[in-house]
Formats: sequence, C-alpha cells, structure tokens
Amino acid sequence: MLYTHNNYKGTFGFFNSYLGHIAGKRLAISHVTGPTGVRGRNSDNRLILEKLGWVPTRPLREGLEKTYPWIEKQVLQSAEVK
Repeated sequence: MLYTHNNYKGTFGFFNSYLGHIAGKRLAISHVTGPTGVRGRNSDNRLILEKLGWVPTRPLREGLEKTYPWIEKQVLQSAEVK
C-alpha cells in the first residue's frame, strides 16, 4: 500500500498504472516469487512542518501530473548530453 499526506491508500500497482497514464505508456509489472517485504509506506510530515512550517496541500496525483513533464524533460536532456 502507498500512503500519502491525505491518507490516501492505494497499491503500488495502482501507483504504477497512474504514472503510466501520465506518461502515456503502459508499464508492465513483473511479480516475482519471494518475500513481500514492507507492505506499506506512509509520509510522516511532522519534521517538515516543524522545520519549514510547510505541509503538503495537494493530492499526490495532482503533484505527479504537474511534476512528471518537468522530470521527463530533464531525463531526455540528460540522455542527449551523453
């Protein structure tokens, strides 16, 4: 499970699908046999609130939609340089 600032809970498979949707690509998930490891993650934002006086105000989805194009551009520019 993936936990965000607003206590949204979703699977990493859903997260993967959503990133694929933003990227306009279908991302394959390959499940392997073995230990499952940690079943969830959460974001404890107390420290960032304490040190910076800031808390996330937007849903993860909205942040990804705004951030992904910039990240993609950086990756493509980096690939051109090499």
